[in-house]
Amino acid sequence: TPRWALAGVLLAASGSVFDLSGEFLSVIGLRDSALSMLANADASIPAGFAAIERTATLLTAGLANTLYTVGGCVLMVKTTNLPRNVRLAMWTTWIAGVGMTVAAVAHSPGGLVVSSIVLFPLLIGWNVWMAVKWKAT
Repeated sequence: TPRWALAGVLLAASGSVFDLSGEFLSVIGLRDSALSMLANADASIPAGFAAIERTATLLTAGLANTLYTVGGCVLMVKTTNLPRNVRLAMWTTWIAGVGMTVAAVAHSPGGLVVSSIVLFPLLIGWNVWMAVKWKAT
């Protein structure tokens, strides 16, 4: 296996560490804050909620997404036999991935929504294409 392929896979795989860490923080930290709000019938945001949410967003949409995007770009650039329409769709995916990272760092919920609307359908389409195209024989 060429080193670039291993590097791309390791970059993308390492993103899952940060993604799962951020999701864990959301599930545990934000759950407690939400339960506190319900228990106290208080509509105000509890202290620490915003900090937990911000950290979780930076871990998932920021750091993990950056690693996924860079790893995916490395693999795509070096995989020269992809059809033109697939390459176009993947470049659009990676551009949306960069947009998601920028939105996470800029604390832009709207940017996160827009980048997700572009990124996820294309990523799902790529996975379906890969499953059909490179089915194990």
